[in-house]
Amino acid sequence: MAEFVVGDSDSSLTATLIRRDGTLFDMNGHTAKLRYRIGTTSYASKVMTLIAPLNAGRVTYPFAAVDLANEGIMYAEIEVTETSSGKIVSSSNVEEFIVRGKTT
Repeated sequence: MAEFVVGDSDSSLTATLIRRDGTLFDMNGHTAKLRYRIGTTSYASKVMTLIAPLNAGRVTYPFAAVDLANEGIMYAEIEVTETSSGKIVSSSNVEEFIVRGKTT
């Protein structure tokens, strides 16, 4: 399981989106949001950056220190929306990550 550190401002989550049939998700005409929560906090929704070339399905979100304010298990999913219709066309499985305290 991947780890993040509380208050870290140099961490990012990068993903390659793959359709159920095994092909890469073409992000042309789409946006992506990272939806996540840490422990029992409310879900946050953050706009992800699309990485060129868009037909390679790669997205990333650079965490700010405030995004990783709490220790616990992070539950995260990526939601893809069709730009022209505003329709959510895909959601990833919920993945789990550890957000651990800083070691001194």
